[in-house]
Amino acid sequence: MIVICSGPDTYRARERARELVSAFREKHDPEGLSIDAIDGNVGLPVLLSRIGSASLFTKKKMVRADGCLTKMKIADVRTLASRLKDDADATILLTVETEPPDKKILDALKDAPCHHYPFAQATGSAFKTIVRSIAASMRVSDDSADLVAEATDGDTWQAVSELMKQAANPSENMGREMASEYSAYDIADEFIRPNGKWRAMEMDSGPDGILNAFLSQSRAVIRVRDGMAEGLHPFVVRKLQRMTFAPSAKTLSQTIAALVTNRSSLSIGTEWDSLVA
Repeated sequence: MIVICSGPDTYRARERARELVSAFREKHDPEGLSIDAIDGNVGLPVLLSRIGSASLFTKKKMVRADGCLTKMKIADVRTLASRLKDDADATILLTVETEPPDKKILDALKDAPCHHYPFAQATGSAFKTIVRSIAASMRVSDDSADLVAEATDGDTWQAVSELMKQAANPSENMGREMASEYSAYDIADEFIRPNGKWRAMEMDSGPDGILNAFLSQSRAVIRVRDGMAEGLHPFVVRKLQRMTFAPSAKTLSQTIAALVTNRSSLSIGTEWDSLVA
């Protein structure tokens, strides 16, 4: 059997995979002795060897190999499906894929058998429903969840980060910050644009918070520009690919200088913003 959890909402895809591993442990392997996590890029021969070997401890075993289908040829997919079918469900192969597998791959795997959990990128009311569901598990109110959803629309990773803050410290100030007309990430987007109007936008998060957002965004710009975006959230990559930005190396160096002077008290108040002019 193969179980596929696919993005582009990589948070929900990975969370579903985590739940499946937890359920497997609870049902088949409480000590986790028959759960094998390997690099999905190891290649078909290694993958087949893991599927073909029985566990000494339990009747079933789980092999997690994230991304194993990403670059796999269709002939290799059919070979993998055949091995899994012969294995008769003794092995569960679990993979998290950033991009949903195409129909040809899913058709080749259907007799494995294959279970596919797709997680599309949600926005608007659909995203608000998702955030409310996650918030409920953290005992965060619907009102707070809605503020988070509006401020992070489409970015589940950031939404979860904000919900964790709310769960830890459901303070009035945090609620006001989330309700602000512009989030730190809205301002950071404007910061990297040529002649961006970021100074005219609210900066409720304070210099340290906004400079961290500027630094993160400037680094992301360089990585996307240079084709080194591995590890960045797919939502961020797609957004930056559609944007036009200011000279990235200069922007990054100016941001680092501003952050250093602010943290070392060489600048006070809004003096730091002269360094990122």
